[in-house]
Amino acid sequence: RFDANSYLVLNKAMDLHDMARGRGSSGAALSRFGGAALVASISSDRLYPPRLQRDLADDLRLGGGRVDDVMIESPDGHDGFLLATDALGPHLSDFLGSVNR
Repeated sequence: RFDANSYLVLNKAMDLHDMARGRGSSGAALSRFGGAALVASISSDRLYPPRLQRDLADDLRLGGGRVDDVMIESPDGHDGFLLATDALGPHLSDFLGSVNR
């Protein structure tokens, strides 16, 4: 049901994408976003560490939109967002409920 080649193409596209291209920096690109965003960090994530997630949230805030920034305590590293559903779920539900009004 799933073509493994599509996964390879998707991964390559994500690896090659550069949101700063033509915009000066990633901060400049993100500051153009004025919508609502939820940035959730996993305390033990070493692939996308919390300090980078804070930077992401700060850059998104420059656009003037609403940015919720939450930290999920989990010993599970990057997979924490998949495994800590009891901790992440309420934040996601609250966020979605507040932006869909």
